[in-house]
Amino acid sequence: RRMEDGSMFGSLQEKYSGAFEDLREIRLYLPDGTNEYTVVAAVPFSNTHIMYSYNFRLSRIYEAFFDEVYATRRPGAQLDSEMRPESDEKVLILSTGLRGDVTQRYLVIAKINRTETN
Repeated sequence: RRMEDGSMFGSLQEKYSGAFEDLREIRLYLPDGTNEYTVVAAVPFSNTHIMYSYNFRLSRIYEAFFDEVYATRRPGAQLDSEMRPESDEKVLILSTGLRGDVTQRYLVIAKINRTETN
């Protein structure tokens, strides 16, 4: 289902394609606690299914994925190279269709900075 109406993650591209300094924090509420993340990248990306295509348990694959993300030089790409994730850091990747190009996805990537348990 297309998310052009802004439901689910459909508004990610609109929110993050400009300067994303005001939108750097994401809180994920889980049954056993809360995870806090800092957004490090918001980029157009290939429509490859990330979970099937990248085994993030292998550090070389993890690094190759982020090499590809950080090499993005397209309009709307926001990258914080000082906060680039290292292979031992946990990340959250939100993905939605790229408006105007059905062959691409729009990713918002955040790395974990704090976990609180209940």
